Order: sequence, then C-alpha cells, then structure tokens
Amino acid sequence: QITPCDSSIVPDCALEGAPYGVLIADVAGMRMLIGGALTFTAPADGELRLAINDNQGSYFDNRGNFSAQIRRTP
Repeated sequence: QITPCDSSIVPDCALEGAPYGVLIADVAGMRMLIGGALTFTAPADGELRLAINDNQGSYFDNRGNFSAQIRRTP
C-alpha cells in the first residue's frame, strides 16, 4: 500500500493526498496527479513542469528516473 502525502504529518507536500513517488504536473500553479496516465488535459495555458510527489525539501534522498513524452494536440 502506498502512503498518501499528508501535510498534517509532514508539512509541504508537493501534491496533498496523492501517493508519494507518483508523477505529478504543475501548469500555471495548478498541480495535478499524472501517475501512469497516458493522456491528460492541462487545466490552463502555461509552462508544464513534471515532478515526483514528495515533501518539499525532501527530494535530496530520492533515487531513480522517469521518462515522459510530451505531445501537444490542438
């Protein structure tokens, strides 16, 4: 079972309630769970930033990598 990020235990989750270690996205300050989704629609125009869900400032002990292919559709 994957533990969800919970700011009441450790403050500053990247995406509250989403499991630790999943792929998340930020577009125009709106964060969303991507996980293993094959497609998603951004909620707004703006820069797409991808990250792994963890507590802010706790990325230093993470290991591994991920790969993403981005395709913009009209």
